[in-house]
Amino acid sequence: MDAKSTARTLAAASGLDVHVDDVWQLARQGWVRCRSSSPSPGKRTWVFSVGDVEALASHYEVVSDIVAAQPARIARLTDREAAQFLEWPLVLFRRVVGHLGMRPDPDERWSRAEVDALADDHEVGALVADERIRMRVRGDEPVASP
Repeated sequence: MDAKSTARTLAAASGLDVHVDDVWQLARQGWVRCRSSSPSPGKRTWVFSVGDVEALASHYEVVSDIVAAQPARIARLTDREAAQFLEWPLVLFRRVVGHLGMRPDPDERWSRAEVDALADDHEVGALVADERIRMRVRGDEPVASP
């Protein structure tokens, strides 16, 4: 079963607003096993254990806790979302946070406060300007932001 079907199944069983991101959180916590499937060369999808999903449907409290945490997860950004917010190319965002020694949280997300701090830091602004020049010289600046 794919992530969307899993979310729909859990939503129907629990009466909660279950999203695909919630399914991934459940998988990270070990409630639902998933594996990669390659239906055709070069294409990879993820499928979730139907048995695990059916068993989890009876654990309302587990699904409820994951759904309750949605606002906190939404307040955190992926690399791509952070780069879009800052209006930087994704490659530039990754270079800058790497240069600064910053690491995302265990879910590979950045807090909105961290991203806001990058936007407001003048030294980071200078670093970004320098890196944009280096990217142009190397010829690896993307035409558009992510």
